[in-house]
Amino acid sequence: MKKGCWIALVALVLAVASLGAIGATVWVAGGGVPLLLLRAEFAQGAEAANLYREALALRGPEYDLYMKLGEALEDVDEPAQAVEAWEKAAQIDPEEPEPLLEIAELALDEDDVRAAEDAVKRALDRAPDSWRAHSLGGMAASRREDYSRAVEQFNEALELGGPENEVCYPLGQAWEDLGDTDEAIQAYERGTESCDSRCRERLGELRADGDAGEAPERAEGGTAADERDGDNEREENDMEPFAGVLFGVFFLAYFGFIALVIAVSWGGYIAAALAIYDCSQRDFPSPQTRGAWCLLLFIGQWLGAIIYYFAVYRPDTPRRIPQEVRS
Repeated sequence: MKKGCWIALVALVLAVASLGAIGATVWVAGGGVPLLLLRAEFAQGAEAANLYREALALRGPEYDLYMKLGEALEDVDEPAQAVEAWEKAAQIDPEEPEPLLEIAELALDEDDVRAAEDAVKRALDRAPDSWRAHSLGGMAASRREDYSRAVEQFNEALELGGPENEVCYPLGQAWEDLGDTDEAIQAYERGTESCDSRCRERLGELRADGDAGEAPERAEGGTAADERDGDNEREENDMEPFAGVLFGVFFLAYFGFIALVIAVSWGGYIAAALAIYDCSQRDFPSPQTRGAWCLLLFIGQWLGAIIYYFAVYRPDTPRRIPQEVRS
């Protein structure tokens, strides 16, 4: 009995040691980057940016890391450094337009229309069928008050499969700026069908105005761009509670999965240890057979314990008689 307990204890210690060795190997192979990235996902502001910089220092230039770094720098209001990070991502993958589109969107937020148009042009050179590139090009054209060009770009974005709940509202605004209320109404109606609250509100205002040939006056001292920015800000505020709920669900699911993996892993160690203990108490044709079963249980864990249960273990099969009782 004591011998079996010692064998089970040694097996458990070896299992724990193997788990530590595997963890250390993964840590060394990843250079600590997995933990840094996990921390960065839940960090905010400058802390997230610093973590992504550490990951880049450990792993070297990577497209995804530069994209994440640019997003973090944008959040802490460092546009120049964010653009630099996205430019490096664009250099790493010369066929991917997303870094350039991020630069264009940031440039529009900073009212740098020239930089936005340059980034859009470079993105279209890489991906002529990108609906987002055409949509951002339309926004840049609206900022330059080239509303005909803006309408052309927004329509192109819709033809390429751009989401109506994102494109129809700025398209309607461009038609309004051109003075064509009928076309604006059609654009807003199309956006309303895709559940765009901005289109629904603006469409209601146009219909309530009662004058089909003239759009309602904008707020005194305001511009079309100001109104659009205000509508975008309201929409972002409406999305904040949903984003918080989504983050909470992701957080619970992620750590629930980790807990499940840990539970299954430790369950395999415990099952293997119990099976090894039982194996040490049973008669086998030779000591080599018992050793082979113990090795199988140590390596196979859950699988080895299941095989042992059906191949050797039987609840009604007595264990071997201790040597001292035999004598």
